Amino acid sequence: MNRVPSHRGFSMIEAIACVVTLSIAVPACMFPMRDAAMARVGAMQIERAGMLAVAIAETVRADVASDSPALGFDALANSSTYLNAAGTGLYNRLKPVSDVYAAHGFSYQVSVGPPISASGLATGDPDLDAYRWVMINVRWNSAKGARASLITGQMVCAP
Repeated sequence: MNRVPSHRGFSMIEAIACVVTLSIAVPACMFPMRDAAMARVGAMQIERAGMLAVAIAETVRADVASDSPALGFDALANSSTYLNAAGTGLYNRLKPVSDVYAAHGFSYQVSVGPPISASGLATGDPDLDAYRWVMINVRWNSAKGARASLITGQMVCAP
């Protein structure tokens, strides 16, 4: 007597039920993975923005401490020349560094404030107002397409 097994494999109904279940479950599982990937990209962009801001801040500090006639603390008095002078301006000197970040969608702006005292306020006394605030604003597009920025600054004075 040959017995035919009662269950040889998946029936058509079982196969359809499996496909329907997977078509519902897989996309629902992908959303958290997409969000995690976007968060990783966002964290990396913030880290890159911080590294660019540090490179700019270190260059400004080195410029303020420089003995070069075109640099030094007094160069900040004419911020337009300090930032934009052809060949010697901060933006031109930082171009090799900033171009690497620009390839990833970063841009930056540096602004130099007026003379202030150590408290951060202008007193009108040139002996006390021996500091300047240098603000650095790094901008980029976030993983979600919104414009993001990292604003930082430092107070500098003559060495």
